[in-house]
Amino acid sequence: MARKDLNSVSLVGRLVRDAEVRSTAGGLAICRFSIAVNRIKKTGDQWIEEVNYFDIVLFGRQGEALQPYLVKGQQVSVSGELQQERWSDDNGNNRSSVKIIAQQVQLLGSSQQAQSQHQQEGCRQAQPEEQQSHQDQARQQQQEWQAKVRREADQAGVTPEQYAKGYAQQANLSGMPGPEAFTEDIPF
Repeated sequence: MARKDLNSVSLVGRLVRDAEVRSTAGGLAICRFSIAVNRIKKTGDQWIEEVNYFDIVLFGRQGEALQPYLVKGQQVSVSGELQQERWSDDNGNNRSSVKIIAQQVQLLGSSQQAQSQHQQEGCRQAQPEEQQSHQDQARQQQQEWQAKVRREADQAGVTPEQYAKGYAQQANLSGMPGPEAFTEDIPF
């Protein structure tokens, strides 16, 4: 009997910059963003706050729908799986990068930047029932996209994960900067 492995991750953090959306030649939207997640650890008698940064990739319509709301400082909940990429750099050194391939992203709270931006643009704050409607719509769009990927993967004779990974390679996602690229303080 084949052993089944588990690859699942859930995080809550704040965006370190506004999300970017690009499309593949086939029209698939790819939304990329990074989040900062605080962690508290005890060193001796003191508690020290440490920040970890994670790159997130979200495929399909959910990324397109959420992109205007995925702004620096926005708190989000992300559920998905880890994906490691390995390559050799120009000097022949082996390199690797781990990204989170999001299956679900949920907006939590609000960012001060997002609120001030909406106020400057004359936008009103969405009511809770409108927010739920947007979340339901994004969830439905993500389910439709996942069903499409399953169908196309079946036609191609590969697993949905292999099929989605092909999209990621086609979009050249390895160019996303790491945490060292962010020099500014992140308000928490």
